[in-house]
Amino acid sequence: MIGKYERGEAVPSIEAKKFADALEISLDYLVGASTQTAIT
Repeated sequence: MIGKYERGEAVPSIEAKKFADALEISLDYLVGASTQTAIT
């Protein structure tokens, strides 16, 4: 699924946002769009 996010074939759901929040990482980092782990 993350590969689909990276290729623009899918959009992360609200569950992906909750997952990123639980891991304390940015959604961009979760889907591979950024190398910055923390939300600043």
